[in-house]
Formats: sequence, structure tokens, C-alpha cells
Amino acid sequence: MFLKDEYPPKAILLEYIPNMKQLHRKNYTDAKRDNFIKGLAEIHAAGVIHDDIHPRSMMVVKGDPERAIWIDSDRAQTWDNDNLTGKEKEWLQFESELAADQLGMMKADAEEGQTNKTARFYW
Repeated sequence: MFLKDEYPPKAILLEYIPNMKQLHRKNYTDAKRDNFIKGLAEIHAAGVIHDDIHPRSMMVVKGDPERAIWIDSDRAQTWDNDNLTGKEKEWLQFESELAADQLGMMKADAEEGQTNKTARFYW
């Protein structure tokens, strides 16, 4: 969307989404996990780092089995992807790995039927 703009994005469009719920072991699916990873990659491709990667920032929609929504972008920053420093590239990579790790913990909790690995992210 912003890839060919002269200037990086300065705002994020907000949308009201009925039936939105926080991601939890009880509503976790591999399809949602894949869509969270893909969504974060699209955020990064637009020159934005989310900077608040936690399950509390991952929302799903009741009745839509694959929808995955990133929220809580108050810490987000915009970058020029064509001129990233080495440290900025590392930050983007770390954020992607952090999301994948947390979603992996969510999967383990879903399989075990207990909130063991992700409990610390909710309190």
C-alpha cells in the first residue's frame, strides 16, 4: 500500500471489527498462526515495525477461522526500508522471531489444553 509513496506512512487506519477476541490457546489454529506471521511480514514490508509483540496484541474474529489482526500499534515506528541500518534489520528480524516463538508457545498450550507457556504474556 505505501511501498511506492514518496514518504513513509505516518498513520495507521483503524477499523471497528465486531466479535474480535484476543488470541488464546482455546481459539488458536495453525492457519491463524500463519496469518499472524504473514501479517507481520506485510507490516514490515510497509516500512513499519510494530514494537509490541505479545499475544495481547494478536486478535482473532469469532466466526472467521483464519482472520488474524495485529493491534496496539502505539509503539510502532516507520522506517525507510531502502535505507535500513544493520541494527534496524536486526530489530525487524528479532520481532519476526519473537512473534514466531510466542505463537509456537501458544500452539504448545493449545495442544496441552493449559496456559503454561504463554501465561506470563497475559498478566
